[in-house]
Amino acid sequence: HYIENRLRVLDALGLVKDTHIPRIYLAPKRVEAMRDRTTKEFQGRSYWVVHPRAADAFKNWPLEKITVLVQAALMRWPELAIVLTGAAADRPALESLAIVDARVYNYAGRLDIADTAALLANAHAVLAPDTGVAHLAGALDVPLISLFAATSSALLGPRARRTPVQLIQKPRTCTPCLEKKCPYTPRNCMDQIEVQEVLQALEAVLQ
Repeated sequence: HYIENRLRVLDALGLVKDTHIPRIYLAPKRVEAMRDRTTKEFQGRSYWVVHPRAADAFKNWPLEKITVLVQAALMRWPELAIVLTGAAADRPALESLAIVDARVYNYAGRLDIADTAALLANAHAVLAPDTGVAHLAGALDVPLISLFAATSSALLGPRARRTPVQLIQKPRTCTPCLEKKCPYTPRNCMDQIEVQEVLQALEAVLQ
């Protein structure tokens, strides 16, 4: 989005600008190595990825709703594993999701950014709030569902070249938004997003 802002200068000058949609190139060997690793660890199952947390807590969908979503998805798509990604600091909190079922794998803190990209590249879908992993998935053209409320998906949402991004946007519930100082986190405006609508978006993506 910083790039987009600077490209507007070219617009003002009447110059033709290049596309603002990012593109990521991964070494095929890294993608293949990650595919081999997950095939072995997940007992041959394909998978989709849940990245539950942004760096800023006010952007996060409540963990309780993610738990319900994960349980519903395991019933709806029993053949698919679910991989949780995040920073090492997220790992303890995500263990509550990982113990839901043996098909849920907690990869938080286990991958560097390049291996995270390789993991996303092999995924059937990615679910993430307004955070860098959502942008990474979009740049890789991985089917993506991204969740927004406190921030604007129109201004800050991930971009993709070929695969449409499923954006779920809710309005802010406070004016002005206090963002990082939100007194209602984790039950903040992201709590407006219902499990069923995310499940429907996931259904559309996985089909």
